[in-house]
Amino acid sequence: MKRSLSQFSLSLFTLICAYVAIPLWDVPLLGLSISAPLFFLVALEVFLRPQEAWFHRHRLWIGLAAAIWGGIFLAATLNGLLSGGTDFDRDGVVGLIRYAYWLVVFVITGYVASCPGMGGRLMVAMALGLTGTALLRWYEIATLGNIGAWTGTKFFSQNTYGWLFSTFSPLLLACFFQARGLRRWGWGIALLALWSVVAINGSRGSWFGLLVGLLVFLILLVIAYPRYLGRVISILMLVGVFLVLLLAAPEQVVGAVNQRFATLQKLDEDKSYAIRLLMNQKGIRLFARSPLIGVGVYRWTKESVPLEIPRVLSYAPQSHFDVKSSHNSYLSFLAENGLAGSVPFVLLLGILVIRGARAVVRLARRRALWGLGMYAGFIGMSLHLWALSGLTNTGTWLMYGLVAAVIETSQRLERGT
Repeated sequence: MKRSLSQFSLSLFTLICAYVAIPLWDVPLLGLSISAPLFFLVALEVFLRPQEAWFHRHRLWIGLAAAIWGGIFLAATLNGLLSGGTDFDRDGVVGLIRYAYWLVVFVITGYVASCPGMGGRLMVAMALGLTGTALLRWYEIATLGNIGAWTGTKFFSQNTYGWLFSTFSPLLLACFFQARGLRRWGWGIALLALWSVVAINGSRGSWFGLLVGLLVFLILLVIAYPRYLGRVISILMLVGVFLVLLLAAPEQVVGAVNQRFATLQKLDEDKSYAIRLLMNQKGIRLFARSPLIGVGVYRWTKESVPLEIPRVLSYAPQSHFDVKSSHNSYLSFLAENGLAGSVPFVLLLGILVIRGARAVVRLARRRALWGLGMYAGFIGMSLHLWALSGLTNTGTWLMYGLVAAVIETSQRLERGT
């Protein structure tokens, strides 16, 4: 077996993954996420002291990352040239630098996370990090009374909480199935605490993301290893306990959850949903205006096209909505980077979905469930990204890299190397 990275770099990377699930602290004075300097230290060893000729083995991911960034760069520079420089400014330069960083995160994550023994280690680290995030939200509920949507949160926004829950909750499932004895009871309690706080937090995107992640996890698990059906029944029983606890909760909690759920039955009157539809309309029209190169990176809030504003949003002019977030990661990426950046990005997602499903089934048959947790989290996250702007986020590209690592690990085990 080829040498792995140093224990120092592997430990740093584990810390990064745990932090991404509870991104609470910044670098003092600089306002930067602590994941950036830690990741820089890992990248130094990967590039300057490589332990193996990993470029060839990971050439697919490196090629896709290069194609995505090349498309973003092409879209940005051509927009700048065609506009005489007015459509390419300091924000555009920052956008190119940040996407370069996120794509490096994706590639190096695929390499480091596929090192022998790292999968299970990262699964536990991120599951513990998410458990900490759930406890933070519970602290807000208990001490500040922030029950339900739009009640104000202290540590993260409601949408950030929702994204974290959608993305990392399947890792707790994987820990529950992988553990034995008292540890399984501990992970079961953590799951109940998580599901309860997801319901109370009121992010509808996280409701759907978590549900889809749960279904994907259970379906692929039974396909891979039918003897796990008994444990699947135990999860369903745990879901039953969760529903009983939710129904027995204080009236204020039940009322907040029911009120938020009721909005799904009258979406035509929901301003939040109407804004998302309006931003989808903007994204489609921006893309139609420039399908090949889009409008340029980081230019979503700087561009305007005529929109049909629905009655429920008639309280403000279009200029009020032009500066709002896209609330849709894919349409904003398509509108900003056109086909030049979006075609390789869609190709990446397709490979992760199709080859990732095959890989996690093979790993699950070896009773390595960490890959299934990461893949189900990726699916839940991908669904949630339809309702928020999340591609400009280190955690998103780290998750893409984790699924790439699942694929690489499965292939290595199949080859017996």
